[in-house]
Amino acid sequence: MDALLLLACVLACPIIIILTGALLLYIVPVRSSIRLLVNEGDVRETFMVAWGLAGVRIRHDSQGTSADVMGGRYVFYTQIFEKEEGVSPSPKKPEIEDLPEVREKEGRGGPSFPMFSRTIRLARSLIHPAISLVSVIWRESRFDSMQAKITLGTGNPAQTGEIYGYYWAVRFILEAWRIRIDLEPVFDREVFNCDLEMKVSLHHPILVIISGARFALHPAARELFTLSREGSSGAGAA
Repeated sequence: MDALLLLACVLACPIIIILTGALLLYIVPVRSSIRLLVNEGDVRETFMVAWGLAGVRIRHDSQGTSADVMGGRYVFYTQIFEKEEGVSPSPKKPEIEDLPEVREKEGRGGPSFPMFSRTIRLARSLIHPAISLVSVIWRESRFDSMQAKITLGTGNPAQTGEIYGYYWAVRFILEAWRIRIDLEPVFDREVFNCDLEMKVSLHHPILVIISGARFALHPAARELFTLSREGSSGAGAA
């Protein structure tokens, strides 16, 4: 009897974990935000995707790019991709494939017409699954808000005042669409500083995962992937 209870618990645990994960993927949305900071010509971008407490943040500026794996507000791991300095390439001896005669022969050969026709046929078969995937993503996506603080000066006081007047004319319409922009005009010099953040959420992410898996497992998608691998391996062998 104890052995049967233990076996039932062992079998039930994976099912409970899968059902709990599916329920959480249906209830908990995926939230993403994009932040653009422009200050005296220095541009910084930050992109963040979070599901519950887990998230990934990617930052880019003039120094390079970094990626953070986060849990809530705590950073567990950071990967830094430093910007490489420009290095002049050293001259190299032309390979046989680079010679004009070889390139001309390769150009004459090109991909065979049956393979090209097969690729077009497979791509046409994927139109409806792709439209279905895009439709699910569009239906489950929600625009949450956009906030921006802008300091603007065109160097021409009259032109700056005209832009500021247009801003006040459309400000309350934009706020009805959850877009809040605070514009500070500068009339005595040319300047542009911006701190913009846009937030978008994806409700019911499990529906997008199912639709994406359905697209990836479509026979035409698998055949197209196999065909591309055969083409790349054939080109490498040639």
